[in-house]
Amino acid sequence: MKFKNYGVAMINSKNFDVKIVEGIYTAFGFRDLVERYATTIFNQAGQLPATSFLRFGGGKIACVTWWQWQDDHGKGLAIRSARNLATVLSATEYAFISEAWMRVEELKGRTLDQAMNDQPHFRISEMPDRQECVMICFEAKGKPMDALKFDIVRDANGTGKMTNRTPTNTHGGFVTGIL
Repeated sequence: MKFKNYGVAMINSKNFDVKIVEGIYTAFGFRDLVERYATTIFNQAGQLPATSFLRFGGGKIACVTWWQWQDDHGKGLAIRSARNLATVLSATEYAFISEAWMRVEELKGRTLDQAMNDQPHFRISEMPDRQECVMICFEAKGKPMDALKFDIVRDANGTGKMTNRTPTNTHGGFVTGIL
């Protein structure tokens, strides 16, 4: 699938690129478009830049690729920018795609916060039993957030493929609450 830029607007900076596209929304539903984008890019390139999609003005979609996603400062800048863009565009739907680390643990009667506090490491990315995944978080005005998780399986050369599409009720962390 080629993601076409229909030239309505384009913004470039050292931190992010924004492409406003229209005309493709009728071919795919918003969620289907976002999922197709993620699987196509990841399965072709073996990696996926952090990307936001915002639906606004009928069939227009802003696609934002975040280049500064390596540290907490860059992530904070990206999320603040996404909120500002959603407000300016009066976005009605939002999706966020990112490679992520996850860890599966039984709660054993504990709350999620208690389970996280029981860990010797604060960040999941530092835990030895972490697993690599792609997360797609969706928001729509007036509806609860939901998400899809895809496991990443890498071959001996490190080439990755997205597998095991799983709907999840993860809270989405700081990449939600955009609308």
